[in-house]
Amino acid sequence: MPSQSNDKQDLWKSRIDQYRTSGLSAKVWCDKNHVSYHAMKYWNTKLNKKSTDKPKSPAPVFVAVPAGPASHSKPPIVIHLGNVSIEVSDVCNSQLLSDLIGILKNYA
Repeated sequence: MPSQSNDKQDLWKSRIDQYRTSGLSAKVWCDKNHVSYHAMKYWNTKLNKKSTDKPKSPAPVFVAVPAGPASHSKPPIVIHLGNVSIEVSDVCNSQLLSDLIGILKNYA
């Protein structure tokens, strides 16, 4: 039976292509070619839906991702120099901190 279904689809694909290239409205084309307007609408919808159906994507695959080392950072140290406050975390580069304090001493 699939052959008959494919034959019908091919027939309607051909009819719809002819209608589209004719420049006529669907109703006028159907009247001129003795084709049911409602059947034309049905097949046009069916074939358009079939051509826009997306293939189903495979089911998602979940992968275990190892967690990085737990962060046990301490609360930041707050340095007050005049009206300037600097918060320094325990992962701050010591050379950067030293340079920053040296520069700010001139302004405090």
